[in-house]
Amino acid sequence: MHPENADRASGKLKWENRGIAIYLAVITMSILLSIAFGMSAVSVGRIKNITSMGNSVVALYAAETGIEQALKEASDETYSITHAYLDINGNGYEDSQDAVFQVDGIAPGIGGCPATYDYCLESVGEYMSTRRTIQVEFK
Repeated sequence: MHPENADRASGKLKWENRGIAIYLAVITMSILLSIAFGMSAVSVGRIKNITSMGNSVVALYAAETGIEQALKEASDETYSITHAYLDINGNGYEDSQDAVFQVDGIAPGIGGCPATYDYCLESVGEYMSTRRTIQVEFK
């Protein structure tokens, strides 16, 4: 019988093979942890994107509200709403959880308003540091 096989048959391990199980366990755990950290990094990035998309929609709604209000009231480029808010949380007063908007009239040929139009209105909505703008032209 070969001496190496005799050690295996008697249940004795050679000295250089001791600790191999711990080494393999550490390598396996390192690989699994790397995969887990990578997946969590991707997940956190996606959650931030989804949150910012929701904030963008609310900011756009605020800008649209400004345009709707201006359409009811505006008659020329001197129209302006310097500051108004949408009560998102329904508490009856403006706080950091609400969306805000402002509307400005723009004279023809100035600030993106084509010279061929009578005047333009620009509404800027903001929610949680996300801003969206809508511009409407009148002939």
